[in-house]
Amino acid sequence: MTRVVIVGAGVAGVTTATALRQQGFVGEVTLIDAGEFAYARPPLSKGFLTGSASRESLAFFSQQWFADNAITYLPNAHVTAIDRDVLAVQTHRGTRIEGDMIVLATGGHALVPSLLSNDSGRVHVLRTIEDAERLRASLEAGTRLLVIGAGLLGAEIAISAHGMGVDVATIDPAAVPLGHLVGERLGLWLRDRLEGFGISHTTASVAAVRAVEHAVTVELANGETLAADQVVLAIGLRPDTTLAQAAGLDVDRAVLVDERQRTSDPRILAIGDCSADAASAPHRAAGHWDAAKASGERAAATILGHEPADPGVSWFWSDRGDVRLDVLGNFAGAERHIDRGAFGGAQFMVGGFTNGILTSAACVNDPKSARQLRKLLDRAWRPRPEEFADVSQTLKQLATAR
Repeated sequence: MTRVVIVGAGVAGVTTATALRQQGFVGEVTLIDAGEFAYARPPLSKGFLTGSASRESLAFFSQQWFADNAITYLPNAHVTAIDRDVLAVQTHRGTRIEGDMIVLATGGHALVPSLLSNDSGRVHVLRTIEDAERLRASLEAGTRLLVIGAGLLGAEIAISAHGMGVDVATIDPAAVPLGHLVGERLGLWLRDRLEGFGISHTTASVAAVRAVEHAVTVELANGETLAADQVVLAIGLRPDTTLAQAAGLDVDRAVLVDERQRTSDPRILAIGDCSADAASAPHRAAGHWDAAKASGERAAATILGHEPADPGVSWFWSDRGDVRLDVLGNFAGAERHIDRGAFGGAQFMVGGFTNGILTSAACVNDPKSARQLRKLLDRAWRPRPEEFADVSQTLKQLATAR
């Protein structure tokens, strides 16, 4: 195998390209990007939205870095089709690029429901750097902003906008917006922290969003109507399966892949937010940075003929103003939650136990302990609940004692 073509330069696509070079692949690597440059998305809802982070600071690498690592990087190029007969992609400019392996890292699009009507530019999503720039330009002190969706992204947008002097409110049909990820108790605490910032929250389903010239009205399913100057839709992600579907690959919400990221055509891999495990139902993309990065590493291993590394325990994080949240494993699915430190304090963690075994954890304002716990969980560290709760000993001491 001498030629690899990667479509998409988010974290998954860039990880595949860099992992190939780091592991000694000497063939051609072409990375095709629809955007102006390859950049990290997490700061879009935080520092970049508030203006404290520049465009340049978001870039994964410079053009020179790609050149130095013999990666052909093609920005501003839209792939319009895949030719499976000769295994090639075609760009909007008519250029055909052949490969021995194609990797789809096409990501996804922000969900925009049909309930939206008469968009006057006052209804926003946040998926790209251009989305963030448009949203930032629409906000000033005193602007009334309504964020529909109070999950990870919605809460980050709300807190960032509040810090800009914006009058922010959130709407979510769930009474505990993050309950499915962090459990009801921690989810309630996080929701209350939002309200502590002065961000009001309404538990309701949205029936319609109507944008007019000078305002937006949001009609709720209970008959109430809310008004705002700007609205952000933060209700989820729709995997971009356009190329895969047109090429005849197996798709069900996302591009279906096996444990090595292979699609129904083993010459074509799919990674990141556009892909989902064919063996798991329902077929949903993970939608988190670390999961996308890990899928890129698996793709590189598959291309090289190596056995993919054990992905270990899952992890995601969220920065919410003065709260840094790290979640390891299926925390919400644990049978029992055990506190380590004073719950609700400046810094604490909660362990998730199933059958008396620590399988997951949520760490608040303690990323160092989250990193330690992740390594320990990957090594099958199994403290008893009372040991985990004992703050008189560090995690390292507890692990050594076991």
